[in-house]
Amino acid sequence: MRKSAINFVLLWLICATGAGWAQVDTGTLTGSIKDSSGALLPDAAVTATNLENGAATSAKADASGNYVLTPLRIGTYSLTAKAAGFGAEVRTNIVLNVQQSIRLDFIPFPAVEPLKTSATIDW
Repeated sequence: MRKSAINFVLLWLICATGAGWAQVDTGTLTGSIKDSSGALLPDAAVTATNLENGAATSAKADASGNYVLTPLRIGTYSLTAKAAGFGAEVRTNIVLNVQQSIRLDFIPFPAVEPLKTSATIDW
C-alpha cells in the first residue's frame, strides 16, 4: 500500500509540473481589413510593434482579408494596417495579456494624393 501511495504522489508531481511548463506567455492579434463598402482587402500588410522593446511582427491579410499575428509576447503594442491605394491606419496602446486573443478590424480610408498647384507670377 505504501508503494502505491508513493507512486501516486510521484505521478501527481510529474503531472503538476508538466502543466506548469505548458503555460504560454504569448497572445494573438487577429482581425480583418475591409474598405468602407465592406470589400475585402487581401494582401494588406499588418505590423504589430511592441512599445516596450520595439520588436515588430508583420503579416499579410489572406484572400479573405483576414490577418493573424501570433505568437506575440505579452505587452503593449501599436498595430498598423496598410493596403495599396489606402492610407495607413494605426491603433496604439493595445495591451496583450497571457493567452489572450484580441480582434481588431480595420477600415482604412482611401489614400488622397497631394494637391499639386502651380502659379505663374508676372513682374
